[in-house]
Amino acid sequence: MQNATHESAMTEVALALAMGFFSLMILTLISMGVETGNADPTRIEAAKALDIVANKTAKGAAAIQSNSKDIILIFDGTDYRNADLALVSPADVTRQANADGRRVILAVDPALPFETALAAREKLSVANLVVSPFSQEWRNRLQSLNGRTDQ
Repeated sequence: MQNATHESAMTEVALALAMGFFSLMILTLISMGVETGNADPTRIEAAKALDIVANKTAKGAAAIQSNSKDIILIFDGTDYRNADLALVSPADVTRQANADGRRVILAVDPALPFETALAAREKLSVANLVVSPFSQEWRNRLQSLNGRTDQ
């Protein structure tokens, strides 16, 4: 009888250790972020992330190196504008850029939500697109155009 109790106690200890290791394994998998296979619509894919190509200037602000062939497009949250601040259609810019093989620099308001900037980018189906935040000077020009003085 003493032998049967000893074996039973060893079985209990083995089961307790197995449950402990199983719990640790589950906690490790959860902490590593195991995907369930369902796509989360609020999650942004890496391929859709903004392509910000910037060189740092001496002041530390981001600046895009552009040339005369580039098409500069400004998005203020509602409208697309060219470098002269005239309203333009994203479809027209896409057609022109693809026909000429030109690069499009899309300058967006840095105060815009990321989703809005992403939506603005998706309306342009061009091969060479650079997205960059526009400067305070551009923001001031847009505000003076719209008749606003707030910053």
